[in-house]
Order: sequence, then C-alpha cells, then structure tokens
Amino acid sequence: MTRIALSIRLTFKGKVRQGNGVSLYSYSAYSLANGPLLLDLDPYDGGYWLISFYDIYGLTHYSFGSAHGNNAGGKWLLVPHGWEGQLPEDWNGTLIYSPTVEGSILGRTSFNGTGAVAWRASWRLGPWAPAAKPVIRLPPVGSGFGYPDQDPGALNAVNAADPLAFWRLAGDIYRRNGNPALPTPLADQLEKLGIFRDYGFLPSGLNQNVTDALAYAPVLANRILVAKYIFLGSPAQNYWHLPIYNGAWGNDYVLGAAIMKGFWVSNFLVDAAYYYNYLDSEGVPYNGSYVYHIEFPAPPPARNRAFWSIQALNLDEWTPIFGPNLVNQALSSATPGLYIAKDGSVPVRIQPNDPPANTTAASRGWNWVKGYSGRFHLILRIYSGAPEVLTNTYVPPPVVKLGLVNSTAPPSPLPLASPFPPASGFPSPAPVSG
Repeated sequence: MTRIALSIRLTFKGKVRQGNGVSLYSYSAYSLANGPLLLDLDPYDGGYWLISFYDIYGLTHYSFGSAHGNNAGGKWLLVPHGWEGQLPEDWNGTLIYSPTVEGSILGRTSFNGTGAVAWRASWRLGPWAPAAKPVIRLPPVGSGFGYPDQDPGALNAVNAADPLAFWRLAGDIYRRNGNPALPTPLADQLEKLGIFRDYGFLPSGLNQNVTDALAYAPVLANRILVAKYIFLGSPAQNYWHLPIYNGAWGNDYVLGAAIMKGFWVSNFLVDAAYYYNYLDSEGVPYNGSYVYHIEFPAPPPARNRAFWSIQALNLDEWTPIFGPNLVNQALSSATPGLYIAKDGSVPVRIQPNDPPANTTAASRGWNWVKGYSGRFHLILRIYSGAPEVLTNTYVPPPVVKLGLVNSTAPPSPLPLASPFPPASGFPSPAPVSG
C-alpha cells in the first residue's frame, strides 16, 4: 500500500508549535473521487489522542481515539456516502462513511514524552488496495474554508476583480460534493441563486438585482457570522459561552457557518468542550492595557488522561481560516511547573508582559497566560470532559480585572465595526418598478 504521512508541523519563527500547549496536531485533506482511503494505526497507550473527520462543509461526522477505546490500533476505511463496494472476507476494520466526497482529518496527540512523536509519524493514510487508483494528493480547493481570498481585508469589501468569486467557489464545491444533509426544498431554492448540483454556479440567467445582492452577501454574512460566533452557545455564565453543538449543528446552517468562522475544526462535545469568553467580570471587553485574574476552584474537569488548556486569542489579527490569531502558547494541565495551590485551586493571571524574571508560578503564586497589547478573548478547552461538562452544568469562574499593566499609557478605546460595508465602486441594485 502506498503510504502517505498524515501530519503537519505547526511552526512559528522556527519553533514547532504545540496546539493547546500540549497537543501535536496532524492534518490531511482528502478526496474520495478515486475511491476509498485506508487509515492504519499501530497500537498506542502513551496518552490521550483523538482523530476527527470533517466533511467539506466542516461538519464533524466521525471521531475515535483513546477515550473511545481505540488504543489497540486498527484499520479504518473511509468511503463515500452511499458506497456499496465489497469488503474482503477477512476484513476486521471499521467503515467510516463520509457525507461528502471531499473533507479533512485532524489528529491530536498529547505530547508527553511517551513516544507520541514517533507514533504519530507512523500513521498511514493511503488508497485501499482493491481500489487500485492513485490518491488525489492535492487538498481540494475550498477544503476547510469558503473564502476565495485569504486577505482578511477582502472580507470587508466586495471583490472588485470578481464580485461573484465567492459563489463560483461555493458552486464548484457543491458540484463536486453535493450535500446529502441538505433538504430537497432548500436545495431547489439554490437554483434561484444560480447554484446547480450538476453544474455549479451559473450566473448567466440571473437578473441584475440578484447578482448585485450576491456580490454584497458574503460581506454582510461575514459580519453576521462574526457577531453570532461571539455569542455561540448557551446563555453566558460568568460571561463564558459553551457551544454544545460545536461539531453537530445538523441543519442549522447559520450556526454551522458561525462555528466554522471561528474554528474550522470543531468537535463533538463528548470529545472536547470549548468555552469562549469576551468580557471580564464587569462586562467589559478585554484590553491588553490591563491585567486580569481567574481563579479555578479546582482544575477544569478533564477525564481519560485528557487535558484542559486556557489561551488568549488576538482579535486584531482575525484570519479567514483560523479565526483569531493562535500565536500565544496556552497554559494547560501539562504545562511544566503548573502551580496548584494548597487548597486545590489554580490561580491564573492574564497579561501581555512576561512574569518577573527568575520567578516560577509557585514562587509568584499564580500561573501566567500571555495576553495581547490590543483586543483579545479567552478560550478554555476541556478534552474528554466530566459529566458536568457534557450536561453543560460546569461553569468556569469569572475573570477579574486587577488594574493597568505597568505602563503610563492609558488603555486604548475599542473601535466599533461599522454595520455597513465600505463603498466599493460596485453598482447599486437597480430600482424595482411598480
């Protein structure tokens, strides 16, 4: 079998990054246009690991890992929706039906010095032998995101070079993949926008009002999704939100798009809970001019040798693919020197400045999460959460503002986004007569 490494090194300034402060990430886009793909894993019992599968639209359709009882390794055959091929009589693996022809796979492995790197490098993803067709190696166009231009500024104005670029990409993805979960009445409505299952996007039959509306739609939708992303999940407690349907939004496409806007690799709640927080205990947005403090009464409740982490994300460097900037390292349950007080609490301070020199978390009496000089928000991740996480009864503590960072500069005001797209030179819709 042809073997393909299923891995990606997250690097920044020459250093290998560990997502969540403790995870090694592996990623592969896939296409099943040439037949099924076989994922083969050796046994491993060195720590927590998880592999999730996403369709081309970002919906999580399958996951397995250590918390699911898969440490013995095995074979997983990824096949297209409706596949009716025949398996060998001696087949002893697991079938995974991908809802779409194209999609992606994300693996997370705890980096804990127990052979995780070597084991991850042994993962094998390749063509299933009976298919006898070469793997399509290039990632499918549009995999993991739906924006034709990766410049964040382009999301705030109509694409002057091709006002309908977004729809051409969306139409081509729909032509290649369809969407088995899309109700027929809604699929029929797409044709009114020029999107056809067999042909993709055909704007030639649309009138000027429709094409003008389509040109502005991605700009307005982007702003709607950013606003919805900020308030995803159940009503906030201590200003923390938990999107309990993060990886399983069903037919709620606006919810799904908002989740994808923030993080294009979502999770089933049983695998990981992501708590978002944009406001301190006084209901004020976070600002890098201040120092903040959060006191966990006990470590966040992760199970099955999994982990928790807390991280600050930069709102001033929002990117179309990854959402907020992920440069800053997270504080996690596996962080060397993590300080847990005698009463079992975990004190955490969030500030852009480094802690005092020649100190440890224990000597200071608090752990450090690096903030940003501008706007940011917090994310608390709990993998393989305890029952109180799965029932959405776990409430993270409030984040308290302590005071200004050691600086004479006053905090900068937070700019407010305009509710309207900037002028772009694209013609306004023609007036409707009658």
